[in-house]
Amino acid sequence: MSNNPFDTAPPAEASHNPFAADSISPSTAPSASTSSTPSLPSSPTPSLSGVPESGSGDGGGGGGDGSRPISSNPFDVPVPAPQVVSGSPTNSSPRSSSSTKLPSSRVARAGAAKLSPLARSKSKLLSVGSFSEDSRTSIFGDVDNDLDTDFDITELEDDFSITDMEPRRMAHLVVVPEQPEEPSSVQFDFSDISSYLENPRLREALEKGLSLEKLNTDISDELFDIEKNSILEYKEQREAFQQLTDDLDECDNTLGEIGEIFGGYQSSLETIFSQVEEMYISSKKDMKRLDNHVVVQKKLSELLNDIYFPENLSRAITNGKMNQGYIQYISAFTDKINFLKDLGETRISAVAEQREIVQKLIVTACQRIHAWLWKKVSSVTSVTALQKRQSPLLKYKSLFVFLATHDPEKARTIPAQYIAVTSTLYCEHFRPYTEQIPLFQSSSTSSSDLLGESDKSLRSFFTSKIDQTRGNIYSLETRKDSLSQLDYGVEIPDETSTTKYPFEYLFRGVNFLFLTFTIKEYRFCKELFSSNLTDRILGRTASLLNAAFHSYLENSYDLLGLVMLKCILSKQRQILVTETSKSVVRDYYRTLYTELKTRIETVFALHLQSVQPSGKSFTFFEEELDLRAPHYVTRRYAELLASMLVLSEKFPKALKTLSLESQLKSLQTAMEEHLQALSQKFTNKQHRLIFLINNYDLIVSLSVLKQVSSPSTEHFHQLLEKESNVYAEGQFNGYFQKLRKYLQSNTTEETETQTRRILTPAKSGNDGAEEVDEILRLFTQNDYWKESALSVASDIKSQFSNFTNGMGIYSNFLEKVFVSYDLLLDIINKHFKLLKDSQHYLPRTELKYAIRSLNSDFIQ
Repeated sequence: MSNNPFDTAPPAEASHNPFAADSISPSTAPSASTSSTPSLPSSPTPSLSGVPESGSGDGGGGGGDGSRPISSNPFDVPVPAPQVVSGSPTNSSPRSSSSTKLPSSRVARAGAAKLSPLARSKSKLLSVGSFSEDSRTSIFGDVDNDLDTDFDITELEDDFSITDMEPRRMAHLVVVPEQPEEPSSVQFDFSDISSYLENPRLREALEKGLSLEKLNTDISDELFDIEKNSILEYKEQREAFQQLTDDLDECDNTLGEIGEIFGGYQSSLETIFSQVEEMYISSKKDMKRLDNHVVVQKKLSELLNDIYFPENLSRAITNGKMNQGYIQYISAFTDKINFLKDLGETRISAVAEQREIVQKLIVTACQRIHAWLWKKVSSVTSVTALQKRQSPLLKYKSLFVFLATHDPEKARTIPAQYIAVTSTLYCEHFRPYTEQIPLFQSSSTSSSDLLGESDKSLRSFFTSKIDQTRGNIYSLETRKDSLSQLDYGVEIPDETSTTKYPFEYLFRGVNFLFLTFTIKEYRFCKELFSSNLTDRILGRTASLLNAAFHSYLENSYDLLGLVMLKCILSKQRQILVTETSKSVVRDYYRTLYTELKTRIETVFALHLQSVQPSGKSFTFFEEELDLRAPHYVTRRYAELLASMLVLSEKFPKALKTLSLESQLKSLQTAMEEHLQALSQKFTNKQHRLIFLINNYDLIVSLSVLKQVSSPSTEHFHQLLEKESNVYAEGQFNGYFQKLRKYLQSNTTEETETQTRRILTPAKSGNDGAEEVDEILRLFTQNDYWKESALSVASDIKSQFSNFTNGMGIYSNFLEKVFVSYDLLLDIINKHFKLLKDSQHYLPRTELKYAIRSLNSDFIQ
């Protein structure tokens, strides 16, 4: 008998066991060097689900060929076992897993649990392998007694799996039916065979060529020895285990006693904690009461301090000096008054007592403040003293606020007194300026200063020279200081000054001073009295300045000066609005604007009327007109036009409401008619041209000099070019009349190209050649053309005052000479080529060179 207790004797009906060695087909039988899983019979054989089977080994009992059965898993590696289903449905287990393992001590019970249903199906239990009787008794216990027990194996599935039993300790059970059916083939899974080959002992056995049966037997023996030694070792240490159990019990009792002690401690601590918590809550309530007492005490102290009026405060308000310290007393007094007012009706007796004291002190303080402010305002005797006193008074603003709050009637008398005093001071301060303006004014203007008026009225009674002290009222050159740096004022001349100034300069200085005082008074009244009193303070002064301005406007014919006043007022008004508000002295500036605009329109109309053909300037005789010098009306107009255009570019917003463009357009038309009418006084047509050219040239030259441009200047520039071309054409026709007639009859002008096209000559052959040769002779004989050009240059220099204009006219004349002769040469080249050999023929290049020389000589 084998020493392996798990080896069982082969069953008597070995031939019916599908797991017996002789039942394995030759094709699937395992060899000595390989391990394979035998195929099952085709007929279903009832078996325990998932129970691995073992073959016969070398030392096993009889059966078949006497060989020992080989375990399907000799190395304790779980291999999926084929499931053999019995004929009865009750024999199938709901749980069959090859990966589940059973403890070895429960294998017999698992087998016995499965035998009862198999016995009812007339099956027999066969035990494969043999083991000793002692092993059977120690390991399996009463397995045989349990074989007839009838219970379900599913009750054990939650605790173990049959496949978890070691092959060496398991009784391989096979259920064989009494009338077996035809077996069916069972396929085994070889996918995990590589995992077996990883076992080092199996790999070593295969490499050495050892028998797997022998290897299985050795391993089973080793396992059995290990198990037996373990049991013996446990028996030897049984007393130690018993001692350990007793020690553990004793320790458990000790720990229990300690737990009871700590439980007592915990109960005491809980009691102490409850007491501490109660004490903490009580202390919080006490602290809250204490905090409330402190808050009440603080508020009560503040109330008493706010109600109580110190004796020194009452004494200071009643008898203290009016200085910065008094302001602090009034501030503290105001705080106590406001506090009592906020209390309202209250039952505190101390408050009622203090209110009586406060009311008496308010009356006393108002009387003292009113008397002091009245004295400060009334004692001012000059504008200079007033300016010095305003800043200190602003420091006492709180006194006036206190007075206005508690005694409004008395407070209103202070601004009224201030208005009365300052209004008189400002009026008296500006009166000398308005009276002295005519004394410092350079000269007054009259109707004789209109454009079309004769300059005889400007001459002195005892001489024919014009009064030079008047200045040029049509030019900005002598008046540009009046418009420089308008953001600042100008120095107003005093009584000792002997310098004369234009009215706009004097008015700018006086009005800017008025503007400065207006801004200061606005700010002062807003700060001290919290109201705008400027109109009431400076109303009389504004009326005084307005009267002086109105007096000037009524007698002024200075159109340029009036427009300059408009620019000055517009800038000063802009400064005033920026520093104050639009409502300050609004009526004053509105009156100035209205009167000034009306006067400008009136003077414009008078100037326009003076240059119309019905004016007085047309009553003069012809000798009064200078052919070479521009007319004085033209000079006035040119200066006025250039000055107006300069102001329009520099002050576009200020002059926007005057409609200067339309006014100048009307004046331009009237001036053109005026010059045309004056030119008719010359009986010579050429003299008329010279007169118009000189006058047009003056208007254009001044506009270029001032770097201004307008439709009026462009119009006169076109007139100048037109008349200059007519003059040059007339000079050419006068000296080269035959050449001009020939070209007119034999050429035609192309309108699109502005050139002349050659026609077929009316005379051809010798007659035509003789005519052309005669023209050449007249043109070149004795340098006739050159002498004619020199004569024209001399006339131009004597007739035109502007050298630049004369140079342009002379160049135009020479160009006409060259173009006409060049056209004649084209006719010769086309129709009279033989004339090139004429002694009178002048090459084109020679003529061009000579004309350049004449141009250079004119400049010299």
